[in-house]
Amino acid sequence: MIEQKGYNSKFPKFLKDIWRIGDKVPEWLSDKAKVTFIDGLGNKTIERRDLTTGGYEIVSADGIGILCSVKSREDYVCLASDGYIFPLGHEKMRILYGKPNKH
Repeated sequence: MIEQKGYNSKFPKFLKDIWRIGDKVPEWLSDKAKVTFIDGLGNKTIERRDLTTGGYEIVSADGIGILCSVKSREDYVCLASDGYIFPLGHEKMRILYGKPNKH
C-alpha cells in the first residue's frame, strides 16, 4: 500500500499497487485489460495503442473499450484501494505519494 503524503480529496488516500511500461504486468491489470500473449513463464503482454502525443491507451478486456489512457510512458497506472484503475503522471505521483519504492 502506498499512502498519500498529505491529503488531496481528488485522489485515493491509498494505492494498492502501481505499474509502468517495462514492469511485469500484474494480475489486477491483466484481469481488466486485453491480454495478447502469455509466455512460457506466465508473463502477460497486454494490448496497448500508442498515441501521437507520446502516451498510450490500454485496451480493456472486451477488446473494444479503453481501460486507461496514459499521457506519457513515464506515467503510472494505479490501482486504488477500492479497485479503481487510473493513470497518474510521474510528477503528480511524486508530489502526492512520494517516490514509489518499486521504481
